[in-house]
Amino acid sequence: MKRYKKIAFLTAFVMLLCMGSTNAKRYAVLISTGETTEDDAAYHSEYWYDMYLMYKTLIDGGYSHDDIYVLYGNGNDFVSTHECYQSPYPVTDFPNYESNIESTFNMLGSIMTEDDFLFVWWMGHGMREILFGELHLMLILENAASFIWDFELADYINQVQNYRIRTFSFMTCFSGGIIDDLEGPNSIVLTATAFCSTCGAASDTLCDNWHAEFNYYEACAFHWETPCNLCGSVDADYNENSRVSFEEAYVYTDYNMVWSDPQKSDQSNMAPDTYLGTVLRGDCTGDGIVDIEDVLYLINYLYKGGPPPDPLFIGDVNWDGLIDLEDVLYLINYLYKGGPAPCGY
Repeated sequence: MKRYKKIAFLTAFVMLLCMGSTNAKRYAVLISTGETTEDDAAYHSEYWYDMYLMYKTLIDGGYSHDDIYVLYGNGNDFVSTHECYQSPYPVTDFPNYESNIESTFNMLGSIMTEDDFLFVWWMGHGMREILFGELHLMLILENAASFIWDFELADYINQVQNYRIRTFSFMTCFSGGIIDDLEGPNSIVLTATAFCSTCGAASDTLCDNWHAEFNYYEACAFHWETPCNLCGSVDADYNENSRVSFEEAYVYTDYNMVWSDPQKSDQSNMAPDTYLGTVLRGDCTGDGIVDIEDVLYLINYLYKGGPPPDPLFIGDVNWDGLIDLEDVLYLINYLYKGGPAPCGY
């Protein structure tokens, strides 16, 4: 009887706390600055292949289609003959014009909260040019026949002022030139190259088709497999916590890249504990953040016949091989008493 009273008390306690809680969301912006016109063609098929590979990685990692903003080509999906790059529904939201890039971040700036996560992915050509006596990265919008300077793009992105973490992956030649414009607290910036005069990025035939090597290896690391698993599985989980962090994806990408050396800025040292997907140990609701609703979810599963966490292991918060009351208490201790974070979070 005392046990059930304790459970009832805990349920009432966490419901009261939950009244003031918010749901964090994960948003992504994928910008592919060229347009694919045919399959299996060097130096332009990857505009669609790489973008769709990352899009599929996000979807399989728990993102909602509605929270992924895709700017590609003229605004229409490329109809590939390859199953790996076919979508049953439209993926592209807008043409990759500068005005659409600016308005997308302006819109996100109006809806994102300080609890939310932002992932920005960029694919295209870049040039190293002098402007007003200083070297800058010129980002080419190929099919729009225009370009954006690094500081201009940073201004657009910085319209999003509320976020918990923001992460960037940039694939262009000389892409390291964007780092000083975007780095800072709670920001992780990964680029395909440094900003030296010989720091070009490359595409090649990788596994099944043409890909930019930075994009390919990063997506494979996060997705745990090559495209459609045609060339086998991928294990970048070096610390064996069943998840792949941005640090691990970077290490895997750096190890496998041949043509250029990727760069990383992580001033807050968040990359080892930041994950692209929404599957977090302790995140039983699957909303991308560990909060009081996960405590309620566990209680409902353990004592009221509710659905199990999916995947089941994320409910084993203290990693003792069991899902029980100790995991509920562990989460409460973490959320409200300064206790240790759930393993792998």
